[in-house]
Amino acid sequence: MSVLNVNDKRPVSSFRKKLKHDQAAYNPCIEEYNSSLKCLEKNHYERNKCTEQFVNYRKCNKIWRKIITIRREKDIKPVIPAPEERAKVKNEFLESEN
Repeated sequence: MSVLNVNDKRPVSSFRKKLKHDQAAYNPCIEEYNSSLKCLEKNHYERNKCTEQFVNYRKCNKIWRKIITIRREKDIKPVIPAPEERAKVKNEFLESEN
């Protein structure tokens, strides 16, 4: 378990970078998620203007939920592949679906 040290003099941005890095490692849809947030900010949180980004995020989540379920059933570790392996895993999954 990681504990933040209040006496740590490193800037908060270093902690944000670590958090962002960790999210990329555990969330295969982080790009779609960030795209949705940027769209909302850009359009003053008018959700109807970001429909395309929301649909893309939902599609991404749906695909990766299926991939993770299959990998769990087959006891493939890690269930969420490393970021550099994701494109290959996703393409293999999409080919098997057709």
